[in-house]
Amino acid sequence: MGIGRFAGSFCSVGPHSILAVLPIITDSAIINWNWLICLNATKQAMAVLNIEVGENTPILREKASPVEQISANTSKLVQDMFETMRSAQGIGLAAPQVGVSNRIIAVDINDYHPEIPPIALINPVITRATGEELGEEGCLSLPGYRGIVRRAMDVTVKGLLLNTDEVEFEASGLMARVLQHEIDHLDGVLFIDRLILEDQELLETQPERMKRTASE
Repeated sequence: MGIGRFAGSFCSVGPHSILAVLPIITDSAIINWNWLICLNATKQAMAVLNIEVGENTPILREKASPVEQISANTSKLVQDMFETMRSAQGIGLAAPQVGVSNRIIAVDINDYHPEIPPIALINPVITRATGEELGEEGCLSLPGYRGIVRRAMDVTVKGLLLNTDEVEFEASGLMARVLQHEIDHLDGVLFIDRLILEDQELLETQPERMKRTASE
């Protein structure tokens, strides 16, 4: 699935979830952000891909395969994923959502955190998760569905960039939620699988309590 913008059709996260985000770490070195997106020497024309929809769509329920070799085709796919995500007013997208069962995600929360550039990760893994918060989500692959999802507040994520460098960084707030949401897609998990009835009731009956819990 792809996380969508607050006013968009996809996985939005409530404003209370937008916290300070992303102290970056990779072996004590700052990530070269120029490699986070697909920067080819020759930029290819980007295409808007078809987004797979429906909770029972097979590819959305499969465990995606690791990328064995990062190639020009991988770079082109990532470029198209960003184009598709932005066209759909999303802030996150996973390769299975565009019909490719590979472990690739694209995230762009720049509209909400201008200091954080877009990022594409190959074979991402969450190596640490701490805390808990509630946030509203939806999905580009599940138009019309929304719900309150419990997620870790802070995560450490490791993965490959398109130049094959391995990076590891910490994220919190909105960035952490989007990363968790997109990595779930790679394991065939949709946000609706994580809905808990009492959390939905909490949104309806005690919104202020929910906001305090999410920000603590």
